[in-house]
Amino acid sequence: MDRSKVGAGIALLGLVFAVVPPAAAGTETAVTTQVRLRYEGSDRSFQPDVGATHGVYQRVRVRLDHKHESGVRGVAQLQDSRVWGMEGSTTTDTMNADLHQGYLSLDIAQVDGLTVSAGRKEWAYGRQRVIGSLGWSNVGRAFDGVQVHQKFGEHWLDLAFAKVSEDKTAASDENVALAVFHLSVPNSACNLEPFVIYREVQDAQTFTTSVGTYGNWQHGRFQVQEDFVFQRSEVRSSTFDGWLFAVDAAVDVSGAADGSLGGLVGYSTYTGNDPMDADDAAYSQLYPTGHAFHGSMDIAQPFADMLGSGLRDLHAKVWLKTAGGIKVVAAGHVFTSEVEATGVPGDGNDIGQELDVTITGRLAAGPVLEVGSGYFIAGDLMNSFPSPKSADDALWAYAQLTADF
Repeated sequence: MDRSKVGAGIALLGLVFAVVPPAAAGTETAVTTQVRLRYEGSDRSFQPDVGATHGVYQRVRVRLDHKHESGVRGVAQLQDSRVWGMEGSTTTDTMNADLHQGYLSLDIAQVDGLTVSAGRKEWAYGRQRVIGSLGWSNVGRAFDGVQVHQKFGEHWLDLAFAKVSEDKTAASDENVALAVFHLSVPNSACNLEPFVIYREVQDAQTFTTSVGTYGNWQHGRFQVQEDFVFQRSEVRSSTFDGWLFAVDAAVDVSGAADGSLGGLVGYSTYTGNDPMDADDAAYSQLYPTGHAFHGSMDIAQPFADMLGSGLRDLHAKVWLKTAGGIKVVAAGHVFTSEVEATGVPGDGNDIGQELDVTITGRLAAGPVLEVGSGYFIAGDLMNSFPSPKSADDALWAYAQLTADF
C-alpha cells in the first residue's frame, strides 16, 4: 500500500472535519463511526495432527456524509482493517488504513429521478449472490467507477462501469460494466431484478457476459427468492457456457406473523467444468457477498471452485427470535459437486455436510453481539483431493461485537 496516498487521504478527511462550517439551511452533514471486533477459532485443516488457529480481526470505519441543497452529495469513508498481533510490536505501524468509499453523487435537475455517482462506492444488488458489498470480510468490497441511477416511480434502472484492476506489474487489467433493472409489483412485496453484466480480464483474454435475474415473491407468511445467471465466456477465442440457479422458500410460523419463528428450505447449484463436454465450463464467480449462502464456514464453495467441479447445495434453516431481541438461527447443508469426479473411492460427488448455529443480540449499551459455530463433515470427494486421506471433521467458532456511533 502506498503510504503517501493513505496519509494524504487521512489528512484530507481531517481537513474536511476541521474546515467544514456548520451546515447551512438546506444542507445536511453527518459523521458516523463503526467499530467491529471478531474473534475466530478455526480447526479447518481436516488433518488430525494440525491444531486450531486463533485470531482477532478488527475493523474501524469513519464515514462523512455531506448533502447540499443543490442535490450534490459527498461521501468519504475511511477504514482501518487489521489482525491483532500482525504488526509485531506496539511501536510498529504497517498502515492498514485505506479509503473504503469516496464518491460524489449528483441529482440531475434536468431529468426527474436521475442521479449520477462517481468514485469508490459499494455496489449491492438483489440478495448479493452475484454482486455485493462482502460485509463479512474485514476489508469489504467497493468499486472504482461511475454509476447512473434512474428512478421510474417504484422502479429503477442502474447503468455502471468500474475499473476493477489495473496493475501493470502483475499484468492485470479487469473491467466490469452492468445494467440492472428493478421492477416492483404495485401494492405488494414482490420485485424482479433482471441484469446484464460484462466482465473482461484482458491479460487472461477472458470476456464474460452474464445475463440473469433476481426475484422475490412474498405473500402473507410465505416468501420465495430466486437467482438465475447464464454466462457465456470467451477465453482465447474459445467459447464456454455456464450457469447458476438458486431458490429458497421460507415460511413464518410465529403466532403474531412477526417473523420471530420460521424456517426455509432451498437448493442452489452452479456448473462445473465437465471434461466430457467441450462447450461447458465452470460458472465464474463474479463479485458475491460470501459467507451468506454456502455455509458459514466458507469451505464448500472454495473447494468446488478449486476443482472446477461446480457445487450443489441442499439446505434448510430455522430461526427463533425471543421477546428480548435475541435471535437464534440453525442451518444445515448437504454439499455435492455438479460434475462427478472419476477415480474417487465411494461417491465422486460427495463434498460434505455442514451444520451452523448463530446467536445474535443487542447488549444493553447498544453494541450487537453475535456468536456462532460450524461443524463440517468431509465427504468422499474432499477426502480424495488434493490427495487421498482420511480427513478429520472441521470445527469453527467466532464471537463478533459491532458498535455504531
